[in-house]
Amino acid sequence: WGAMEWRDTGSNLVTTSLSDASNYQLEAVYNSNPNYLRINPFIDKSHSTSLDNSKDEYLKYLYQLGRQAIVYNQVALNNFAAQLVESHKGD
Repeated sequence: WGAMEWRDTGSNLVTTSLSDASNYQLEAVYNSNPNYLRINPFIDKSHSTSLDNSKDEYLKYLYQLGRQAIVYNQVALNNFAAQLVESHKGD
């Protein structure tokens, strides 16, 4: 492998490991499952290394990805919201 081929693999490894580390830390801070919900939509491989891409096409892709994640995770989001409301009723 040449240096340029390692760049793509390395950047994917870095972004994945950063995401996993953030997830671990947030679970620890928020005392795991009851207080923390993470939704990880699948990002198409052609977009996965576009960390600093601010082109309209990519922003539209991210917007649609977010909308899709809401639809696919509607039950989990509703349950989580209800749990948060219930846990803060006495506040």
